[in-house]
Amino acid sequence: MKIVFKNMEPSTLAKQIVEEKLTPVIDRFPKLKLNALTVTLEMENSPAHAGPDLFTTWVVIKVPGARHLKLKRSDMNFYRAISLLSDGLMESLSQKHNENKRRITAPD
Repeated sequence: MKIVFKNMEPSTLAKQIVEEKLTPVIDRFPKLKLNALTVTLEMENSPAHAGPDLFTTWVVIKVPGARHLKLKRSDMNFYRAISLLSDGLMESLSQKHNENKRRITAPD
């Protein structure tokens, strides 16, 4: 898993949080370990507009011979943004897994 920081300082704590939240998803779908998985963490704050920072997280999973899976989540709380990404990834992968199961077991 590659972690990229955009508009924010790289942090060991942020890396640990990403690994803590995404490792259970990767463990549930072991084939993910065979693919290039990139997580990007970005903080947006505007000096022109007062207000809280916005943390955006996204994951891109490059699957050889198939469409890449891309998922993006944002929140004003960094930890919540990562949690939303993790939950969304689990839901998306579960859905794709169930669709593939139905295709394989569907009668002709």
